[in-house]
Amino acid sequence: MTNNMIKTLFRLQRMVRGRDIATFENKRCAGIRLGNKGARWTVDPTKLPQSPTVYSFGIGTDISWDLKMIQNYKCQVHAFDPSPKSLEWLETQQIPDAFKLYNYGLGQKDGNISFYLPKNNNHVSGSILTDENLLKDKISVPVKSFFTIVSELRHTKIDVLKMDIEGAEYQVLDDILVAPITINQILIEFHHRMFGYHLNHTREAVHKIKNAGYGILDISRLGEEYSFIRN
Repeated sequence: MTNNMIKTLFRLQRMVRGRDIATFENKRCAGIRLGNKGARWTVDPTKLPQSPTVYSFGIGTDISWDLKMIQNYKCQVHAFDPSPKSLEWLETQQIPDAFKLYNYGLGQKDGNISFYLPKNNNHVSGSILTDENLLKDKISVPVKSFFTIVSELRHTKIDVLKMDIEGAEYQVLDDILVAPITINQILIEFHHRMFGYHLNHTREAVHKIKNAGYGILDISRLGEEYSFIRN
């Protein structure tokens, strides 16, 4: 039995238990998984041009996927994260010039927004949304809308957009899909298990992305990380 068959059976069991949505990959592309376990994403390298442009929203303390994209495909990675621990950690790392860091997050509009830090000091990722695993006390961090970001960076095309922003993906997805910019591959971690979001929110989000002209290249074993590719 192949790994794909095992993953499909596992997801079917989760669907029966109401823990996953009934959707599967529908694009037979040359997908390849890059990055460490826990920070791994699937892309189709055959669809990448020379010197691809990559947006990476939410980086935490693991940029293994970003570095592999730079190493393997000579990407320019534009990485965005306002989390204090992420920014402190990055200051201790030796990162290539092709990794461009922006110390603000992705939001629905420009400005400062409340940001909740994790209760566990060993955890890194905070969120603009409240959750039982986050502190009630909050800090203020800068965010910018997707339209502002692409306008300031003067990009008309993004080859790969990766987004792991702790529940805020449901809020910003519409802005991304209607922006006047071509995005060839979209990678998202959905957080329907947290922040008051449920499977129906992810089901609706996947439906929107498919209606915008994308097929599903890959879905992780737990049904949380999705890779979409433009048809």
